[in-house]
Amino acid sequence: MDRCDVRKQVKILENMERISNWLIEMGGAKDKKDKMVKRYVRNILKRKYKRYKRMGVLNIEGKLDGGVGRLSDLGYYELKARKEVEEVLRDSKLCGSGLELERIFKEYMDVHLCSGYKEFLRWVHKLEADKTKFRYLEYLNELKEYLCRLMKIKYFRMFKRLMASRMEIIKKIEAQRYIEKDFTKEGGFPKVYCLGCSREVAGSVLKYHLKGKKHSKKGDGEVLYSDIETLEAENLIRRAFSVLDRERKYSISLFSRRKKLVGDGVPKWKRKQKDLDIEFECEICGYLGYGRDGFDRHFGEDLHRKCVEEYGIRYSPIFKGITRIGTLIRMKDRVEESESYSEEFEDRDGNVFDRRTYEDLKRNNLI
Repeated sequence: MDRCDVRKQVKILENMERISNWLIEMGGAKDKKDKMVKRYVRNILKRKYKRYKRMGVLNIEGKLDGGVGRLSDLGYYELKARKEVEEVLRDSKLCGSGLELERIFKEYMDVHLCSGYKEFLRWVHKLEADKTKFRYLEYLNELKEYLCRLMKIKYFRMFKRLMASRMEIIKKIEAQRYIEKDFTKEGGFPKVYCLGCSREVAGSVLKYHLKGKKHSKKGDGEVLYSDIETLEAENLIRRAFSVLDRERKYSISLFSRRKKLVGDGVPKWKRKQKDLDIEFECEICGYLGYGRDGFDRHFGEDLHRKCVEEYGIRYSPIFKGITRIGTLIRMKDRVEESESYSEEFEDRDGNVFDRRTYEDLKRNNLI
């Protein structure tokens, strides 16, 4: 080993030692949420340790290309883990006991054809839906993305096995049912989706579509092979739901308990205590329901956050409680105005001004 390789090896061993010390020093968890964060941090650190171990072997063999990357401090990994955990497990699902599928249920009602959320939770793992629509593939991708994120946080080992089996699923599908190159043969793709032209094309006429003028004008757009994409997503979702079956059943019981709170059998005093006799409405995301708890909870849900971001506003706790679009726009202007006063600028003489004053003076050539 030359001097450069020795330096690399020393850096690799130092980083491995730092990771080992962090794993030893990590204390016990205070609550259920903190326990999940700590577990996720350990998974990140273990992956980092294995990566440096592989790098060390490659370096000794003389096959390591490039330098050794800098290792961030423990605080960075803890903050990253906390953000990811809070993003997936929010509000009543904070400890990962249930699934948060309300947004997918509302957005794809024309695909899954379930009339209520409870019915959707009961049948979602069987994937009984209108498979003729191309939106079915979008629905599967959304569902797959959410379940994979949840598994990554809660069941990391199972998540790794699921991702490792992904290529096996694709190989089985291609070997059994599909021919990748010849679209005209029997058993080829019945439908494909051209992203460049944003339309579905029959597999038998795909080669003519790719040579056509309309497709050529829009450039070489990517083509999705609908059936392979769909079958791969369905297999992954079914495997994910087999792991998350307990969480799905808990979500059904949680929804039933909430529904009982607004039923006719609730005593009058409890209705008044929980504001169950008052109807709450949100103009921004279309929420409509009874009870203060559910109304307050909906501000932290993905659907409300996405609807706020559609108006060009980055969601923050300042906007919690606002239900009217006009009020939201006025609040946005007020926040931007306050930011313009809080930001400071300095001229050549060392005089400090707020942003608005500085721009006014500069516009009039006074500084």
